[in-house]
Amino acid sequence: SDLTAFCFIIFFFFFNDTATTEIYTLSLHDALPIYHRRKAEGLPVTVEGLIARYEAAWSPEGFISRAHEEQRMEEGRQALRRFFDEQEKSGTTPDMVEKEFSFRLDNNIVRGRWDRVDKSPEGAVIIDYKSSDIKDEKAANRRAKGSLQMGIYVLGYLRVYGRMPERAELHFMGSGMVGSHVFREKD
Repeated sequence: SDLTAFCFIIFFFFFNDTATTEIYTLSLHDALPIYHRRKAEGLPVTVEGLIARYEAAWSPEGFISRAHEEQRMEEGRQALRRFFDEQEKSGTTPDMVEKEFSFRLDNNIVRGRWDRVDKSPEGAVIIDYKSSDIKDEKAANRRAKGSLQMGIYVLGYLRVYGRMPERAELHFMGSGMVGSHVFREKD
């Protein structure tokens, strides 16, 4: 029936979009720590090496065509080129990369891992990378402020180091946009 065909198409595209977004996200997140660790160790980093790591982590599964896969892969390459250029211009070196943390919250142990933590004269900056494509600064800031994940990261920092970080940032790889929020202990 037409309804069955319609439901199959909706399911097929929803499932594939979810799977391919995960491949894109995991491949980007595989490449970023390499850049940061090498920078932190004072070792050279090239955009070609960053892209090679991204491509090595890539899986072709779930794409509706080779053209669809190549389009998504190229989006990641472009995001990494922009990331590389922005990082090289900024000159910042992370203090922590993929650093695990844990703390007790009532009768539970909360475990997590910060993508990146930078130190600034004002204090620590917790940075998390997102593969989504937010293009509006206000929307990016709202996402940072409303992020439960970032709230947990900030609480983790407070519990582990005994002080609040200066701010938390979401870096959106698809657009290069940064959302920022200053959390307070009462948050």
